[in-house]
Parts: sequence; C-alpha cells; structure tokens
Amino acid sequence: QGINGVFVTAIIVGDYVGGASTDGKLALFHRSSGNLAMPVLDLPGLETNIDSELPPGLWSGGFIDKQRIQMVWDMLIGNVYEVTKSPAVHPNTGRIYVSAAGKQPDIGYLYGIDVVEDKLSISFQTEVPANSGTSPTISPDGKRVYAMANGELFALDANTGKYLWRVPVNGQAASPSVSPEDILYVLADDALYAIRGGNGEVVWQNTYHYYAEEQLPELPYRFNGLVDGKPLAFIDSIVTVSKNALWTSLMLGYRAEVFDRRFTTAKTTHLVALKPSDGSLIASYPLPDSSEGLISVGPQGQLY
Repeated sequence: QGINGVFVTAIIVGDYVGGASTDGKLALFHRSSGNLAMPVLDLPGLETNIDSELPPGLWSGGFIDKQRIQMVWDMLIGNVYEVTKSPAVHPNTGRIYVSAAGKQPDIGYLYGIDVVEDKLSISFQTEVPANSGTSPTISPDGKRVYAMANGELFALDANTGKYLWRVPVNGQAASPSVSPEDILYVLADDALYAIRGGNGEVVWQNTYHYYAEEQLPELPYRFNGLVDGKPLAFIDSIVTVSKNALWTSLMLGYRAEVFDRRFTTAKTTHLVALKPSDGSLIASYPLPDSSEGLISVGPQGQLY
C-alpha cells in the first residue's frame, strides 16, 4: 500500500485500528479481521534528509542499539521523518489529529482528518511551526486541540483548525498533559508550566533546583568540565495527571560543557508527586534509572 515507514503508535477509531507511519501515510484496518478498511491517505508533507545533532554520549553503553540511536533521537525531537508522534482521536466525532512535517523545511502542519464515506478525508490543514515533536492533546470538552512546536504552545479550534491562542514558553519536545479542569501542564526548559486551556493564561510556573540542592552537593568550579558545579533539576518525563497529584520524574545533575556545547550530566532520577494547584512538592522517591517516558497510574493507585 505504499507504506515504507513504521507506525509510531496504534490508534482506535470506532471499528477501525490503524496509525500514521513515519513516511506520512495514514491507514485504518478493520479491528475484526485486520484487513485494510479504506484507501491509505498520503499526507502532503515531505521528509527531510538532515539528521539532528546528537548530544554527547546520548544513550551510550548499550541502552539503545547504536545503529538506532540517530533514528530514535530524530523521532523524539520531530526531525527528518514526516510523522514522528502519536495521532490523537476525538472521543465524540472520531476525527484524527496528526502533527506532521510540511512541504518546506521551515513549516509543519497539524491535520484534522475524518472518515467520510469509507475514505480518509483532510478536513483542515493548519500551518504550525516546523519540527512539531509533540502529539496533539484534546481539551476535556472536545473544543480545542493543543500541541507544542519550536518551544511554542498553541491551541486550535478542534472543528475548524483556526488558531485560538499561542504562548511562547521555550517548551521541550514533549506533549502537553491536560487535566479534567482543562489545565495544561507543559515542560519548558528547566521549568514546569500550568496554563489555562481556555485562554492560554499562565496559572503558575515552577523550577525544582532547590530540590537538587537538597539531594546533591555543590562541586568545585570547573570540576570535570562542569560549568559552575551547582546541582540542577529538570523535568524528565511527561506529566501524568491524577485526582490529587501530578506525577513526573526529576533528573538531578550538573551543567557541563564539552567543546563549547552545554548539556546536563545526570546523577540521579526521582519520582515526584506535585500539587496541581501550585506545583509544589508533595513527595519524592529515588529511581534506579532514568525515566524519559511517562508514568502510568493503575486502577488501584499503583504507579508504573
């Protein structure tokens, strides 16, 4: 069917299951049989041939197959491939929202796609900043779609695709989380932001360097290439929203500089619970390894 890439994740749309491939093909299959349900939709964007520069030592020591590190890094930050993140499906209308590369390297698209008479049809195609490394998020009332691109959080009308608001927050390539009260939680450099979905108003923002200072010592200046030796904390996973807490992980370490490139050298990672009202720390627990993905909460309150 002309699909040469891999599916990022599976989506379920009514009686269909499918996904968007890294080469920009959207396909749906019958859940009952696995047979192709309708013609494959080829999104009109393009792939690029420019790899993203890898941070020094990224995923070394066998954490990821060294032949796959570049591919995983490019997908993580939304580069090279036409589609690198999971589509979102509207719970009421079944509309599929896909972030993808545009026809030129400096633009991207967010698509709204419907199933119409057993065919996939693009209902809107909104130009967004390039390298959208995040999956779309749908508001609890289904009226807005949120996404992040090039450090900017934005909201689109879920029906028309028109911009409703845009907020520059220097955000990371991580999908925004949303609460039942329509508060968005986004990762922005070394801070966590809470933003009101209805109008883009910043409710609060917090950094957690004070916690790093409680857990790690300050090291001598320029020790082993460190910039200043002060302990720092960075949000290391997408925020998971539960009834009385926000769950995420903090990576604690130091800012280092090698060959004029600055990066954070990690020393330890902690699972943390935060107050939704102001982002303050409720509890923490040290983890044996990093946690760049997300934290799942089970039906009995178990954390995974």
